[in-house]
Amino acid sequence: MPAVHMTSVSKTYRRRGRPPQKALDSLDLVVDSGGVHGFLGPNGSGKTTSIRVLLGLVRPDPGGEIRLLDAPVPAGLPDVIGAVGALVETPLFFPGFSGRLNLQLLAEAAGVSRARVEECLETVDLRDRAEDRFKGYSLGMKQRLGIAAALLKAPRLLILDEPSNGLDPAGIRDVRELIRRLGADGRTTVLLSSHLLAEIQQVCDSVSILARGRCVASGPVSEVLARGASGDLRVRVPDAAAAAAVLSAAGFAVAPPEHPDGRTLLVHGVPAPGEVTRILAAHGHYLEELTPVTADLESAFLAITGDPA
Repeated sequence: MPAVHMTSVSKTYRRRGRPPQKALDSLDLVVDSGGVHGFLGPNGSGKTTSIRVLLGLVRPDPGGEIRLLDAPVPAGLPDVIGAVGALVETPLFFPGFSGRLNLQLLAEAAGVSRARVEECLETVDLRDRAEDRFKGYSLGMKQRLGIAAALLKAPRLLILDEPSNGLDPAGIRDVRELIRRLGADGRTTVLLSSHLLAEIQQVCDSVSILARGRCVASGPVSEVLARGASGDLRVRVPDAAAAAAVLSAAGFAVAPPEHPDGRTLLVHGVPAPGEVTRILAAHGHYLEELTPVTADLESAFLAITGDPA
């Protein structure tokens, strides 16, 4: 059973004096249960609108179908919303209260035990700072406390919308490691919305890419990366200039040597790397290195959408 299933969902914003703006355009999205699913797209691609529609905070256009933990949205939301945790915007807490007291108040309102508060503080690595006032927390600590609040009810689905936004490198690292742990425990499906390509690539098992309100690619991260693979090879030989001439004469597209050692070439769009080896050896050039240029999520994003990442 998918944790999230959206079929042909659209959302059009209409404001007086402005043309209609389509934030979602027949969006199809499936998030399988378990692990961390990345929700990737540039700002304005429809990620936050999708999450708001999913949680019943925004009404979609007529038509389409939405299921959350196999319950229809919005009619079935009351039956499953208790199994969903979400951090959609900057978390709001009482600034003069400690992190622990803030969570205890939320737990009391939700009928959650104080023991669960301590578990969540431990999960987000805030036990040692739990008695500090919220206003003294760094932005990264505030985000982690927000994630702890979303975890209080031990959700089956945790939705995080741009949790690393505005964080310094240390804060990004801490949140990234936390998300990785949450996805690995097997109890919670994490839907991570982000425009940060590196964040998605480092922590997610699968990914959906949004562009202009539509899902343009979805699947395991390795499969999506493969769509952006270029077939480029990095080739190092003792005489790069002569090797480049040989490969060019054989019909390969070769970039001139740029590496400081003057012996490394970039050969573009190679369908069979063994051909490069064979041709060079036949002309007396023996490889010191032949390495495929690894695709990353940025190149895959550009190949799939044609948009700047």
